[in-house]
Parts: sequence; C-alpha cells; structure tokens
Amino acid sequence: MDLVQLLNSREICHPTIIEEISSNGDGDLKFVIRGCQWWKETKGDEYEEGKILFCFKQLAYGFMDIEDLRSDSFEEDLEDFSVTEITEPNQIDVYCNHAIDDIMPIIKVIFEFHADSANSTTNPLLYLNTNDTNKISELEKIAKNESFLLFRGPKE
Repeated sequence: MDLVQLLNSREICHPTIIEEISSNGDGDLKFVIRGCQWWKETKGDEYEEGKILFCFKQLAYGFMDIEDLRSDSFEEDLEDFSVTEITEPNQIDVYCNHAIDDIMPIIKVIFEFHADSANSTTNPLLYLNTNDTNKISELEKIAKNESFLLFRGPKE
C-alpha cells in the first residue's frame, strides 16, 4: 500500500517509537518504527506491539526537526508525522517561500523557459497558480503571501 494512502486510511496510535533512520544520500530514506501496529489491516491487532520499515524512494524535499529524534517519554514519535505527495512523475511544482513584490520578472523567466521546452505550443499562463481569468493580477495577489505555489506544469 502506498504510504500516503496508508496514512489517509488509518490513524496512527501510540506508542510509536522511531528505532532507526537511515539514508543512502540519493533521496532514499528508511524508518524502522516499533509500537502499536496501526498499519495492519486486521482490526483488534493494532494495539499489539510490532515493527515496520518505511522506505521512501526518490525524495525531492523534506524536513525533519532533530527534536523528533530524541526519546519521547510519551512514546509518540510519529505524533506530527505526515507525508505529502506534491507532484506527478511528469510534473514540476515551483513553490516560493517568500513574498514577491514584483512578479513580472519571474513570469518572464517562466515564459522564456517554456518557449525553450518541448511544450512551447501551449500557453504557460495555463500553468500559473490562479483560478482567475485575469491570471497575472491574481498571481500578484497570491505572491504577497510568505509561502505559495507559483507554477505547476510539465517537466519537459
């Protein structure tokens, strides 16, 4: 079962303890978790102790607070754990983590990049993060936020 689907279909119950974390440096990450078997399909067994190995492949971005790796007296190591699927395999998402006063230079770069790509027959305005017919003015409003999705489109 896909991890995003697993976390959407089952609630994590405690205790949960992260026993081991390892990475190969190529975007693969492994967690060994011990505790309640909330991941099992069989009802009634979720409170019996067990272990599971979570394997993440081809991670592009992630964040883990080092505080999460310290021993938790309540054994709730996965209390704030979440996984988000942000892109399709043939799609790219461009996020900004700072407000932008003048969005036009960025729009220009998107148009130049798009003109050089294989999808130059489509309008790059289709991929901007707006729901408005006046896309540029709507994007200028969105760009005032500290964190926002700017563009979602094909990789090529």
